Amino acid sequence: MKKLLLILFGITILTDSYGQLFTPNQIDSIDEKMDYVFSQKEYFISLKEKEINNLKKILPSRDIAPEAQYDVYIKLVNLYEKLDLDSAMHYAKESLEVANKLNKTEWVTLSNLLLARHYSSAGMYVESKTILDKVNSNTLAENLKRQYYFAQSEYYSHYAQSNSQHIYFSKNEEYRDSLLNYLNSEDLTYQVLNAENLFFSGEEEKAEQVLLKLLSTTSDEQIERAVIAYTLGLVYRKKGDSELERIFLQISAICDIVNGIRDNASLQSLATYYSKHGDIKKAYKFMEAAINDIVKCNVRFRTIESASSFSSIYYTYLHKVTAQEKKLRISLLAISFLSLFLIAISIYVLSQKNRISKIKAQLANANENLKQLIKDLNSINKDLNTRNEDLKDANLIKEEYIAHFFDLCSEYIDKMEEYRKHLNSLAKNKKFVQLYQELDSNSNIEDELDKLHERFDQIFLSLYPNFIENFNDLLKPEEKIKLKSGEILNTELRIFALIRLGITDSIKIAGFLRYSLSTIYNYRTKTRNKAAVPRDEFEDYVAKIGSKPLKY
Repeated sequence: MKKLLLILFGITILTDSYGQLFTPNQIDSIDEKMDYVFSQKEYFISLKEKEINNLKKILPSRDIAPEAQYDVYIKLVNLYEKLDLDSAMHYAKESLEVANKLNKTEWVTLSNLLLARHYSSAGMYVESKTILDKVNSNTLAENLKRQYYFAQSEYYSHYAQSNSQHIYFSKNEEYRDSLLNYLNSEDLTYQVLNAENLFFSGEEEKAEQVLLKLLSTTSDEQIERAVIAYTLGLVYRKKGDSELERIFLQISAICDIVNGIRDNASLQSLATYYSKHGDIKKAYKFMEAAINDIVKCNVRFRTIESASSFSSIYYTYLHKVTAQEKKLRISLLAISFLSLFLIAISIYVLSQKNRISKIKAQLANANENLKQLIKDLNSINKDLNTRNEDLKDANLIKEEYIAHFFDLCSEYIDKMEEYRKHLNSLAKNKKFVQLYQELDSNSNIEDELDKLHERFDQIFLSLYPNFIENFNDLLKPEEKIKLKSGEILNTELRIFALIRLGITDSIKIAGFLRYSLSTIYNYRTKTRNKAAVPRDEFEDYVAKIGSKPLKY
């Protein structure tokens, strides 16, 4: 995903000109990111649903304590809050039931306040108000007072939008002011709410400075960033800067989508923006997505917000589509007549062609095809010859290895028989201490392993007598391998001898050489780093030693 390139200059020197906030390249990048993130909308929803499903898996456990169960329910309420209101209300009720069973007064209050908030979002204003009226705010702990004033503020905000009465907007502002008194001024939520208050009270310049500073310190994964960017969009809409309005609405929408939020205002506002500026196709696309989100989340107040603008966009889009279809039908009719005319001319021209020129053209074409066929056959023959030579070499190696394999098996069968007789003799003579020592000792195995490796080295070099020289040719001059006196192959050469024989699995190599897997990996990596050829192709070159002249 392309990253959003957002560079904010010193806030004290900002003017209304968007050139001081974004370069043209950065604006293009934001547009591209918006298109990409929007196309991945369902993917981000699925990530949130996956997180929810993982949390739900805890609930059926018999070992879960009621207190832990309550905690899971509250987490589910918070995750569903902006995704699916019905589910959020369901788990709020579940948490309330657990809180009542535990007789936890504060928990009961918290669950009721969460339920009241979601009732008001779903348009269930009577149910929401009934719960809120039962709460005595004077007796609440400070953390619950924050929840209480937040729930009251949301209730009056949603109710005001459903009937457009000023008194309820005033009540919303009153409770929002009360909420600010119970928040830490360093808290992000406080700073966002304070900036909103500045904007709605007409102090756009102060709000702009605060919001730009907050935006520069947040990331797309923080849900508050969506609110910050959205409010900035409103600021620039009021200031008449439509370009910055669009950019910040896009940033808000990106944050909403990335965080799997369906209850959002950004997509609807973008749809309204594009409709106002004549891009009906984009307006319809974003409004359709906004309506789908509203339906799936069941946010009633958003339905009221979007009703009028959606109707306008829909009918404008329908009119545009109808006009385009009419133009398309006319164009198709014209193209049809033109096509018929061209077909008639083509038939006439073709009928006038000289038969001899046709034959010449056909012969020339056949001759070219024949040349190409001969060229292809030569290439195939060359490839077959190469493959036949490779097969001959492979068959000779197989035959020799089979012979060595049978010799080795026969030799080890004899050794095993001798060892069995030796142990049997010790047992018969009741030399149990010596017998135990024989069985407990690794010396025989280590001796046999050394002999096996020596035998392998001899057989391998009999098949590939120039292997060491060819292998050193693949290494840098200062990294060439020099064998100690008496060595046929060392461990490094033995590993790559096995690779030359087609055994490339490090696990199998480790088993054969009786080394740890990490040791084999380290040898392979260190040797590749010494290569004079491209490091990633080193083992391919090793696999070709002895079969064809190496080119590097």
